[in-house]
Amino acid sequence: EKDKLSNTNYILEKIIENAPIMIFWKDKDGIYQGSNTHFLDLMNLKNKEELIGKKDSDFNISEKEDFMNDDIFVMSNKKPKLNYIETITAKDKNIKTINTSKVPLIDDKGEVIGVLGVINDITEQINNQKQINLQEQLLIQQSKLASMGEMIANIAHQWRQPLSIISTSATGIKIQREMGILDDSSEIKSLDCINENAQYLSNTIDDFRDFFKKSKTKNLVNLNNSLSDIDNSLSSTDNTISSTKTQLDTQRATLNQALSTAKVSLDNTKASTDTSLDNLNSSELTQRLQIESTIEN
Repeated sequence: EKDKLSNTNYILEKIIENAPIMIFWKDKDGIYQGSNTHFLDLMNLKNKEELIGKKDSDFNISEKEDFMNDDIFVMSNKKPKLNYIETITAKDKNIKTINTSKVPLIDDKGEVIGVLGVINDITEQINNQKQINLQEQLLIQQSKLASMGEMIANIAHQWRQPLSIISTSATGIKIQREMGILDDSSEIKSLDCINENAQYLSNTIDDFRDFFKKSKTKNLVNLNNSLSDIDNSLSSTDNTISSTKTQLDTQRATLNQALSTAKVSLDNTKASTDTSLDNLNSSELTQRLQIESTIEN
């Protein structure tokens, strides 16, 4: 029976020693009673003699107060504290991220006799995850840059119509002023149209600037508000198109009237010129006849 118990303890010791995690245990006063080699490596200790019989306060570790408070919490409440993330700074000043679980050790009488800790070093996993996140951010930025050509084309498309409207309105004001038919109402209406489309161009710049802005903040979007904004934008565009069409029709009518007036003037000039030529030819013929008559006599 004694050999069997000794063999069981030996097997249990080997299991603890070869487990792929860090294991330690303390008594109820927080004094280390044992650990496996992985935990010694974490603490930068050469052997178990440097650990057993000491407390966390005996080591030069920045987080020792947190470790001791966790032990007290687990033992005083008789409840485990599982899978929480913390850091440890050992002698070499190397900071490691660890996943820790602590459970109270309770005897047959239900009394707490210590605490058992299990630690998994997740430093590499955290660093890999940070690297993955960084690569994802780079891919996102590269994707945005790759689509910049398309965005520029979209900007040009968004600007083409407002610029055309601004140009048409400004040209209309100039032509009407030169012809002396520009009234205050038409001028104000055209200037309002120019200002409205200039504001639209400015808003477009802001929209595309926000697209390329690096931001980690996630904002909730109300789809109804977005649809309403789209509807208002389309309505505004329709009104602008209608206003522009009205201005174009007015300018076309004005130009047609000017062309008609110019045509009548040209016709009158041509008729007057033809009459003058006819009179000139008639006078020249009369003079020629008189000369011929004089010569004959």
